[in-house]
Amino acid sequence: MNSRIPILPILLLVGSCAHVPPKPSTQNAFQFDTDTFAFNNETKWHYVEGVHQPEPDGQSDDKKNYTQHCFVMCRAAMQFRKFARFDFSQPKLDAEKLAERVDQLCRRDVWRDSLSESERIVFPGYANLRELSRDQAACLQDHLGAAWTTYIRVGNFCMIETPSDDHQARTNEELQQWISSGNPMILWIYNFPKRDINHSILAYSFKKEGGRFVYTVYDPNISEHPMTLEYDPATKLFSFPKTFYFAGGKVSVRPVYLSMFQ
Repeated sequence: MNSRIPILPILLLVGSCAHVPPKPSTQNAFQFDTDTFAFNNETKWHYVEGVHQPEPDGQSDDKKNYTQHCFVMCRAAMQFRKFARFDFSQPKLDAEKLAERVDQLCRRDVWRDSLSESERIVFPGYANLRELSRDQAACLQDHLGAAWTTYIRVGNFCMIETPSDDHQARTNEELQQWISSGNPMILWIYNFPKRDINHSILAYSFKKEGGRFVYTVYDPNISEHPMTLEYDPATKLFSFPKTFYFAGGKVSVRPVYLSMFQ
């Protein structure tokens, strides 16, 4: 008898499963102006009208200091939501103590249940994440987590399997369940084997417009305003709008960071 366990089929099954929605959140609704970072994830490549282009003569990526951290930033936004508490009335921490608290926060697995108010890691001197990240961008960028860790996620294997129409329909339903329970969801959007997009966003509200579901999302590449992700039940396809780094159109969508396998 062959005792070897077929790891890939098991992982594919895990990656395709629906996830049990968490308990309804008692927190205030996620707000773009308070619960997101004031700085951007910078794109490694140069883009013109959403299409990757060679760098202009005399320019280089050396000027970009914080690239390829979209997964890290979405994960950290949720870690702050679930495990942190801000106390504007207390004095600000010095740089060393602040770094220690950010490290402590980011060591907590993001898929764990939210902490109670008394258990949360306190960030004094600020009212919310947007204020903290505007004032302490360098510290946060140094301690939220390394970009390379997102390349070794167990869930990355899913990229080789294009989600089926039924999978995307289930994802749409799951998104509504999570958001309706007050729980934002981190998403992976990509178009493998094309390389026009490989990105992470955070969906936190939705509405129905003309038969389509329109999700409001936080895009770490764009700190100025929310973006949208749409799902069309007629075609069972998700689409993402044109941005400076994407020409717009169909994307494959998968939930991430809902368990240790993602």
